[in-house]
Amino acid sequence: MLNQRIPTPRGPAAPVSPILITGCSTGIGRATAHRLVHDGHFVYATARTPEAVKELRGATCRTLRLDLTDEASMRAAVEVVEQEHGRIGTLVNNAGYAEIGPAELLTTERLRLQFETNVFGTWRLCQLALPAMRAAGTGRIVNVGSIGDSCTLPLWGAYTASKHALKALNDTLRMELAPYGITTVLVEPGLIDTHFAAAIDQNITRHGTDGPHPAYDAQMRGFGAVLGDVLSRGATSARLRATLLQRITQKPDAVARTIATAATAPRPHPHYRVPLHARLAIAAHHALPARSWDALTRLLFLGRAGAAAPPRGAPLAGAPARRVPGGER
Repeated sequence: MLNQRIPTPRGPAAPVSPILITGCSTGIGRATAHRLVHDGHFVYATARTPEAVKELRGATCRTLRLDLTDEASMRAAVEVVEQEHGRIGTLVNNAGYAEIGPAELLTTERLRLQFETNVFGTWRLCQLALPAMRAAGTGRIVNVGSIGDSCTLPLWGAYTASKHALKALNDTLRMELAPYGITTVLVEPGLIDTHFAAAIDQNITRHGTDGPHPAYDAQMRGFGAVLGDVLSRGATSARLRATLLQRITQKPDAVARTIATAATAPRPHPHYRVPLHARLAIAAHHALPARSWDALTRLLFLGRAGAAAPPRGAPLAGAPARRVPGGER
């Protein structure tokens, strides 16, 4: 099977197929695989556990195991595509997870784990795919970042730091690869109702309302209420905030449509921010004074805990931060 080359589709799909997508078990990755298969592309949908993507299998969709923390699995996936098609036409780097917790309590180990998936694994996969793209003189890389790469949120320090790094690497690749006919695009989603958000919510619920240290209990409870709003359980917090968050939170299909555009447009934009609230948030971040932005962000994402003075207590050094199990977007 590996030595039998699958014909690459002709016509509009030819420059971008085949398409390899990471993190297809749920959410944005799964919606993107469905969208691109529907549009006529040959897709390799990957996940850490192949069983999680078995429903995607079809005549123009093959599923593979790919774990961004496992070099062997990345090499194997790239080799399969290259043996069957000669090269990866488009690489969609979507897989990731979020490390949630106060920066003061974040251990070096947890920060490394966050970067291992969201930055180092993504970067390594690009390195594996690029030689064949350069040899062909064409190719595309679509990196799925976050508006967190421009608008940092409280308790999301590790995650947004990883997205800042990914954005910088993406922009570096865009300039370095242009002479070889390879296009690099960054898609920056805002609030999206996916299992990614649900995994965070379950993690907070599992740990109960007691935070890792009394100084941060109120902030963690406030953030848990916000997650309830994002997941359409508005009774957890103020009605106005719940209504606002529920109205601006979009389904994964909105991002999948944008990724499909980024993957197939003849001249894609360097950055896509989706949905509308993502563009408005970044514009507000640039327009508002830093103190005003901080106060607004604390109120929106931490509730009253964001405005209250923290209780005085013992030093927090060495206390563990919480990790959201490696859910995919």
